[in-house]
Amino acid sequence: MTKNKNPFADLFGSFSNGLPNFPDLDQLVSSVKQATKDNTKAFSDAAKILTANTEAYYRHQTKAAEKANKEAAEFVQDVTSTKTPEDANKKAAEFAARSLESASATARELSELAAKSHEEAGKIITKRASEVISELTQAANANSSKKKASAA
Repeated sequence: MTKNKNPFADLFGSFSNGLPNFPDLDQLVSSVKQATKDNTKAFSDAAKILTANTEAYYRHQTKAAEKANKEAAEFVQDVTSTKTPEDANKKAAEFAARSLESASATARELSELAAKSHEEAGKIITKRASEVISELTQAANANSSKKKASAA
């Protein structure tokens, strides 16, 4: 009579003999914990930069809005004190031109602030991604070396 084999029992039975060609479990857990810690720090640093730059962005935007409101109030006072419609039209055209230039400059400055912010955060994440690839390559090479050594 043939003895029935249980492949699950065979698989779990190999645990008692150790797991050949696997890195040391403590080392693996330690590496994963350190990688997680490093990833968390990189994302935290990127988030801090984004937060700080977002605050700067909104401060700049608020100052620009306050300046525009002040200029608009001054324009209203100035235009209401004019004597002729021609003077009022001239002042309105000048105000519109100044406002457009100011709005364009503010938009450019805000765009540069946002781009700088994302570039800085992106550099941190890209650096960490490169480190992860390097760490994985080193781990794979170390595991490969262990396999070759145990096979020899």
